[in-house]
Amino acid sequence: MKTVKLTPKVSQELEDIWYYGYEHFGKGLLDIYIN
Repeated sequence: MKTVKLTPKVSQELEDIWYYGYEHFGKGLLDIYIN
């Protein structure tokens, strides 16, 4: 698998997306999308 280095801005944006998904869809569904 290829390794990708994220900039701090992109890393923060991905974290924000994760929290949005957690708040609106719940952890169970979010875990399905991540995996």
